[in-house]
Amino acid sequence: MYIEIVALIVIAISIITILFIFYMNNGSNPVQYSYSPITSNNGIVNSSSGLSLSLSATVAPSGSPNVVAISVSVNNTLDTYNNIAMSNAWKYPSQSLNPFDPCGAPGPIGFAIFSGYYDLSNYTKAQALDLYNMNATYMCTTMTFASDSYYSFMPHSDIAFIVPPGTQPGQVGDSYTAISISFNAIGFWSNTSEMSATFRSFPTGSYTVLGADEWGNVVLVHLQISYA
Repeated sequence: MYIEIVALIVIAISIITILFIFYMNNGSNPVQYSYSPITSNNGIVNSSSGLSLSLSATVAPSGSPNVVAISVSVNNTLDTYNNIAMSNAWKYPSQSLNPFDPCGAPGPIGFAIFSGYYDLSNYTKAQALDLYNMNATYMCTTMTFASDSYYSFMPHSDIAFIVPPGTQPGQVGDSYTAISISFNAIGFWSNTSEMSATFRSFPTGSYTVLGADEWGNVVLVHLQISYA
């Protein structure tokens, strides 16, 4: 009888141990990093032309590094089509507003991430973090338009026709596009030598995201990234 009781106790302990191990491996996910709550910031600047430049930046935990989800767009706020001449009135160097490659601005809008807190009085002194590998090889193509080409924005939309001179919006041959960019950044590149670069996750600290367009509008939002 004693031996049977001991055997039952051993079996019970074994079952409890197995269930505990199963729970730890499947029922719960061990946390390696502790994140601050998801942070979302939005900014909008309206211009007298009827366009609005919108920027949103969200810090969302995803695996080990923090993901900074960025969306920037230009929208027509009018009830009618809005014809806007092409411009080159960038308030921040356009080549630094491209998260994909070193080929200049990725269109009439762009964005940059700065380490630290900047506002409208000093953002032009900030150094944009490189979101692409500067030492990789890129093939850049340049789209050129006649000086009197313009964008024709659809009502209440970020969709715009690129209209060459002598034509009307929507004619055959016109191209149209969404004047928007969405990008998920998990870090940045830094040069370790003239021939190599290292990718780094965003360190703990404050960050400023700049959205800008070719008509001279800018908007800033601020984020905080923290780890355990």
